[in-house]
Amino acid sequence: NKPIFKTDGGRKVYGGGGIHPDVVVMPDTFSTPERVFLTALQKYGSKYGDARFTFGVRYSQQHPELKPSFPVSSEMLDSFYKLLSERGVVVDRPVYNSASSWVSKELGAEVTRAKWGREEVNKRVNSDDPQVHAALELLEKSADPKALFVQAERYDKSHTPTVVGEATTKKPAATPR
Repeated sequence: NKPIFKTDGGRKVYGGGGIHPDVVVMPDTFSTPERVFLTALQKYGSKYGDARFTFGVRYSQQHPELKPSFPVSSEMLDSFYKLLSERGVVVDRPVYNSASSWVSKELGAEVTRAKWGREEVNKRVNSDDPQVHAALELLEKSADPKALFVQAERYDKSHTPTVVGEATTKKPAATPR
């Protein structure tokens, strides 16, 4: 029930609360096992972040052969778990393992930051971002702004909400190159 307005170009826009995007793609949310892991970390304050930073710096120094797109290996996850324990961050191994996907993203970003800086971290993080994927998909199909709005309308109609983890999102149909 929001008021409808038209732009100078004739597009419909909706009032009543700020700018509303043409295409809504919800970001991924934490899964239940990831929330359990994060809850377990809360009592340790900044110790997790400190250990992650230390791991990133050490790993990047010990592996000069790394390329920016390096995968986070199970050995890296094991080493980080050991470092957490050494730093007094005690989390049951099954709880840690159940959050390994999220921890892998964290470690990948931290090592990347230590070795190549923020710009490479942004590239790494954006490569898995559903919102970035949707935007790239629309931009690749559009020759100009008018075509982009047409693509956005088609996209929004063709992407039915799906449940990912526990959040309802509109998933991109294809990942861009």
